[in-house]
Amino acid sequence: MFSASCWCPFEQYPVKLLIISSSIFIQEINHLHAASVLMTVIMILAFLTSIAIARRIMIATSVLKVCTLLNLLVSHVDHFIK
Repeated sequence: MFSASCWCPFEQYPVKLLIISSSIFIQEINHLHAASVLMTVIMILAFLTSIAIARRIMIATSVLKVCTLLNLLVSHVDHFIK
């Protein structure tokens, strides 16, 4: 595990170093896992929000088109009535 040419302060306790390293590694993996889950949830919410916004824009556009057509129809009918 350690080379004989270099000095390591934990040379006498390689098992302890391994246990400390693995617990830190596991903790980092858990943090990365939590961060990736959080980022996935945020991306899903952003995607669904963009779909909802696009639907509202489409509905508003179609409502405006209908209102414009009804205004034109009413103005033509009103013109014929007068």
